[in-house]
Amino acid sequence: MARGRLLSDADQRLKARSIVVGATVARRLFGSDDPVGRSVRVNGVPFEIVGLLAGKGKSLSSDPDDTALIPLSTAMQRMRAAGARAHDAIDLAFIQFGQEAAIEKGEEAILSLLREKYRVGENDIDPFTLTSTKEFVAQSLSIITAIQLGLVAIASISCLWAVSGSPISCWSRSANAPARLACGWLWGRGRLIFAISLSWKPPCSA
Repeated sequence: MARGRLLSDADQRLKARSIVVGATVARRLFGSDDPVGRSVRVNGVPFEIVGLLAGKGKSLSSDPDDTALIPLSTAMQRMRAAGARAHDAIDLAFIQFGQEAAIEKGEEAILSLLREKYRVGENDIDPFTLTSTKEFVAQSLSIITAIQLGLVAIASISCLWAVSGSPISCWSRSANAPARLACGWLWGRGRLIFAISLSWKPPCSA
């Protein structure tokens, strides 16, 4: 926290109109002024800013400081989206454990609670999806690996195209050296060989 406080159990219990804002939100609304104690409206509902989150800085795809937090009970009562199935309907929730808590045990407890809530039988399919940080990282690595393999495949095809040329192309024995050198660079510097292989064609021999 930069200033103020986080949301409390009392805020949740009382459905308080308290809000904690990120650094980007505070800067857009109040510039360099202290936002704690000020009032803002969210969907027409007035909230009091009780805390300012410490800035984290922008990432390549998002700004974690462009955020605002309100009690879940307040959101259910005052911010319910049109067409929601019930006043307590939740589409997505992020759960964070303390450093001393075991994530595996917490995951088991949440899974048990949700199955009890939805009355899921032993052989029934869960009507919800629970993904841990470990699983999310594994899925992300799988996607990254697939993308890397795809890039290697594209670079390989372009390298073969550079070596073979058109059906009427030909080259001398000495001209094979640049092709072998280019292909050898494929695995270590894929993007470089991709550019080289597209621009280089084997010379024809007499």
